[in-house]
Amino acid sequence: MADLPRMNRRLATRPIDPKRHLPIPYAQLVNPDGTANFAAIDGPKALRGAANRDCGLCGQRMGRWVAFLGGPRNVEHGGYLDPPMHVSCAEDATRLCPHLARQRVPRRPDSGDPNIVTPPGFVEDKPDRWAMWITDRYGGTTSTAASPSSSPERGPHPPTTSPFRRLTAPASPGR
Repeated sequence: MADLPRMNRRLATRPIDPKRHLPIPYAQLVNPDGTANFAAIDGPKALRGAANRDCGLCGQRMGRWVAFLGGPRNVEHGGYLDPPMHVSCAEDATRLCPHLARQRVPRRPDSGDPNIVTPPGFVEDKPDRWAMWITDRYGGTTSTAASPSSSPERGPHPPTTSPFRRLTAPASPGR
């Protein structure tokens, strides 16, 4: 097998996709042949994991601070399709996930699988920049994996070196 890219120890425990040589995220939909459908999240598994405070990428229990990755629309509306994750796992995703790491890589289609449901209001347009929202609490519904709830500010954090913006301010009241 090819050398694996650098990643944190929790993410390194995940099964490796044989086609892409990347860790298969905990909440990712897995095809019958064991490869990951990187365009689709296993919704029920993601919601169970979020309810248990399990990281959507490594599957291990999260501590106080969790991260959400999304574009400007996610930040504006306070809702995210991808489940909450460890900050370190989110940082690794910004390097490992081709969709996140490279602007010209489009989101892969979901192959028309009838079991994959796209939430209402989902837009396929790829944002020109990404944000990492760091919070200590969140809530979720069946139409979004989670939305950060009002929480105290985490404090200063150095900016990332990728096209991401870290947000640590509390969510809008009432979310």
